[in-house]
Amino acid sequence: MANNGEVAVNIYHTLALVVRHSYVCSNNPSINIPGSEAKSYKRYEACEIHSMSMEFFTYPWMELFFEHETDKYKFAHLAGAIKFLPYGVAIDEFQHFVYENPTITPKERNEAWRKIEKKYLPHIDYGDNLFLENGGFWQKQSHIFSSPSYSIDYTPAQVFPFQFYQKD
Repeated sequence: MANNGEVAVNIYHTLALVVRHSYVCSNNPSINIPGSEAKSYKRYEACEIHSMSMEFFTYPWMELFFEHETDKYKFAHLAGAIKFLPYGVAIDEFQHFVYENPTITPKERNEAWRKIEKKYLPHIDYGDNLFLENGGFWQKQSHIFSSPSYSIDYTPAQVFPFQFYQKD
């Protein structure tokens, strides 16, 4: 069950994405690529940078929502954003590996994930869960299947908003 902090961040993030997406699509839905019939659309990271930045911009008003638990929320939000980075980088490297090696087997894919995961997230221990210990965790990341390379935009988009974080 989501707590108030998760709900607030999801609301702010979603609203920011809607506002940014509306602006991008209404003002410049596509760019013609010279010498090509193809069009290039705005990339996800532009929307994510704005929406994640808004999460930090709203800090001064969080007390209205969280009251005496505002500091807990801010800590959890900032810690979650920082904690995401090594996982995001692991997903990025994994996707590069998979697309550079299209003929690898499912087992090789899992082995590659586990090796990359150990590099960026060495503290993870799956214990007796052989599926995860053998590299199956990457399969929970739906973006890999539904929007390949989306996560590649997401990691740098998480870094840029840190510029807007202001310690009280």
